[in-house]
Amino acid sequence: MSCSILDLRMFEPLESVPESELNWLIKRAEYRELEEGAFLFKKGDPADEMFLIIEGEAVFYMLQNGERRDFGSVKKGSITGLLPYSRMTHASGYGIVTKPVRLLAVCRKDLRDLIVECPEITTALVHHMTSRVRDFTSTQQQVDKLAALGKLSAGLAHELNNPAAAIVRSADSLKEYLGHVPDRFKKVISLQLPEEAIDGLNEFTSRKIEAGVRDIGLLERNDLEDELFDWLDDHDISYGDEWVEQLVDFDVRIEELEKICETTGAKALGPTLGWLVNVLTTEKMVDEIKDASKRISELVQSVKTYSHMDQSTDRQLLDSLEGLRNTVRMLGHKARRFQIKIRKDFDPNTGKVLIYPSEMNQVWTNLLDNGLDALEGKVDNPQITLKTGRHSQTLEISIVDNGPGIPLEVQDQIFNPFFTTKAMGKGTGLGLDVVKRIIDRHGGRIELDSVVGRTEFKIVLPTN
Repeated sequence: MSCSILDLRMFEPLESVPESELNWLIKRAEYRELEEGAFLFKKGDPADEMFLIIEGEAVFYMLQNGERRDFGSVKKGSITGLLPYSRMTHASGYGIVTKPVRLLAVCRKDLRDLIVECPEITTALVHHMTSRVRDFTSTQQQVDKLAALGKLSAGLAHELNNPAAAIVRSADSLKEYLGHVPDRFKKVISLQLPEEAIDGLNEFTSRKIEAGVRDIGLLERNDLEDELFDWLDDHDISYGDEWVEQLVDFDVRIEELEKICETTGAKALGPTLGWLVNVLTTEKMVDEIKDASKRISELVQSVKTYSHMDQSTDRQLLDSLEGLRNTVRMLGHKARRFQIKIRKDFDPNTGKVLIYPSEMNQVWTNLLDNGLDALEGKVDNPQITLKTGRHSQTLEISIVDNGPGIPLEVQDQIFNPFFTTKAMGKGTGLGLDVVKRIIDRHGGRIELDSVVGRTEFKIVLPTN
């Protein structure tokens, strides 16, 4: 079996080229038949042939950390491999036949003659190559955007869960404490305390509420709790173990309890302290609900700013660090989970620059997430430093981690598509390629400096 003019007409780019040029192609090309499992090419092979797949199917894949990762396939009617004017020199992966293939192979030296002798085929193949690059770039962008969206969603879900759970917990506790209010109010009213005693208690309570919950160390807290519990036990207060925590939170000292006892008398001490603890606890829970609600509001605002909802997608003059700050907030849960400290060393005169905000957020997400992955469980005292500096014509933003570094032998490959040093399933190999293209689109550049213990990605953006 061989190849005919009709076989070549089924290739979309060759549908309308002259028959004389197709005959030239058949004459100069080599016809091949490959069985399932055969290789079209292997990694490192010279990229010296163009393949026209007449029948069958082949899959392209790469090996990452010893594991196979498929990234494309070709079927009947596909043109792949070396194309006219292509700068490809070596195969970066493997092409393996999955269904028996019939193909034409055109070698590099014949492609040079094809450019001269078959102008219409050459034009068709150049258009085909342009479309292939455009489709690949579009797919690559979508994959990276989905990856960034996944990271954002995971971070947002984690960050929202904590304050939401705090609101539910505090609301349940508040409801329980409010249930005791009628009974304790009745007991306090029945005491018929003098007006000056009531005024003194109100003033004391207001002062403690205004001061708020005090943050103290564990050892000091344990000592205060022991002292208060003993004092309440000495005064026959049976609720001591329930009240001590709230009294310590608001820094109520023994000498202050003594004054309350003198004011109310020993008989009224229990109901009075019950009322006081109830008021303080209610205030504490309301503050917790308020703080948690504020946290949710800040997160929602950060997401809105991060995604630039309701805003133009055009280039905008914006605070260059706003997106970086929001990205840190989005990925903060991951840093806390692995006890990674994120330090900010920002130049106060950073100012504004013209950027595509959603694209720059992709840059921050990819670089910061890569830094977190590089530190995960690999070094003591892991840390990422974000540093900025403004110069007359440029803005420099550095993301530095103290991880194990990027091996010197692969540093010139890290911006290549599909190259990754991460384990299978942890990286697409697209992130840094997308980062570089976005920085190029802004007229800037990205630089890498990496040794063991220090890896720096520096982004330089024009300010004019």
